[in-house]
Formats: sequence, C-alpha cells, structure tokens
Amino acid sequence: MKKILLTSLISVGALGVYAQGTLEFSDYGSTYFSHIFSPNLTSAVTMSAPVTQDNVSAAAATSFGMPSYDSDSPAGTQTYPGSVLLGGSAANGAQGIFNNGSLWTVQLQGVGEANGTTPVAVSSLNPITQYTTTLDTSGSYTGQFNSPSFVTDPGISGGSAFADVALACWYSGPNTTFNGVPVVGVSSLAAAETTVGAIWGESAEVVGQPLNPPAVPPNPIQPDLETTSFDLTQNSVPEPTTVALGVMAASAFLARRRKS
Repeated sequence: MKKILLTSLISVGALGVYAQGTLEFSDYGSTYFSHIFSPNLTSAVTMSAPVTQDNVSAAAATSFGMPSYDSDSPAGTQTYPGSVLLGGSAANGAQGIFNNGSLWTVQLQGVGEANGTTPVAVSSLNPITQYTTTLDTSGSYTGQFNSPSFVTDPGISGGSAFADVALACWYSGPNTTFNGVPVVGVSSLAAAETTVGAIWGESAEVVGQPLNPPAVPPNPIQPDLETTSFDLTQNSVPEPTTVALGVMAASAFLARRRKS
C-alpha cells in the first residue's frame, strides 16, 4: 500500500511547526484518483488505443480493492492520445525515461488564502517544498506519485483553512535523448517552464483547497488534495536544420558588416 502523509505533534513546544494549514499530500482519496500522463508519444510508441482516465480509474480501483467506478479527476471521460502513464519502474523501459518513476519530480505549488474564494494566478503560486516527491517505481501505482511520510509539516504559507494549489511534474533526470529528440533535466518548475528541451506539466489550479487548521494536537484526518489528472508537454527543441540556417544567416550578416 502506498505510504500516506502522517503528521503528528511531538510536543506542545513544537506548535510553531503547525502555524500553517496542512493537507494529505496524496493523489487518491475516498472518492477519486488522479494520474500523470506523458506527452503525446505517438511518433515513438505504438499505442493500441488512446489512454482514457476511465480505464485507468477502473484499474486503479481494482488495485486498491475498491469497486470499479469512474473516479478519476477531472470528472468525465478525458482522453490522452499517444500518452502513457508515467513511472511504474525504477529503470527505463519500453517507453524509455517515461517508465522510470525516479526520473520525475512531483511538487505541489500553492499559496494560502483567507476565505477560499479569491483566485490567485497560477504564476503566483510558490513551491511547497515539503510536498515534493517522485513517481511510483513499484509498478503498482503507475501514473501516481509516492506520498512522503514525515513527522512535522510546516504547512502552506499564509493559509490556515484554505489555499490555492496546483500539482506540477517535470523531468529531473540526466540530459538524454528520446526518439532522437534532446531531453533536458531540470531541478525546479521555474527552470522547466523556460528551458528548451524540458518536459513538464501542471494540473488545473484548485481554488479554495481545504486545509487542516493548526490544532493541539493536530487533527489526524487531513483534507484530501483535490488536484486533477494532467499530461505533460516538452518545450520545443529547434530542428537541426533550423539551427543550421540560423547560424548561416548570422554568419552572412557578420560577413556583410565586415565588408561594409
């Protein structure tokens, strides 16, 4: 069974650790699952059929010993053409790096808010560093992340009852190539958003994510994280011919300047 987030108060003197609201950092709850999918790999992978959250959810429900139901989030049938579920192994597989869960970082982005109804721009969300992990490597929870276990949780800054949050995932392994295309590993979401060749994605923002207010002792029942399933994309890598043409144009320009 996946590890779940455990928070406990060591002593009354540790109250400051719980000055912010907390949540259960997990991608499944009592009524839903969510998953992370690769970019469209149609050109590199033979797909028997488009991946939909419906069949993924049914398989996940079975693995948890629950009744099969369409519980993946967001609601309804979502199709991810050419995608595969990320992770599921501790080594590269048939889909290379996309099978190796240890090469992908998952991190919650968020900011606390007072009333749960005031949206904050996604670009203004901050990394919640204690809610950082990698994808499954066991094969039992492919497409889902490993929930960290820790004793103290500093919570989400500025939030005691609500936060605006989004779940991010990016490739953080060594630089490599996949199907002849360079793939660049990065160490943060900010770097992933701006680095050529980086692969990353982010869930839809959840406005008013409930948090567990600080308490003595803390409430052991944490609110479920309500982020949705999503797929990743790769920042465009220029074609070699495009790069070559650019170099040639720059060289010709400099040559003309020298002559003049």
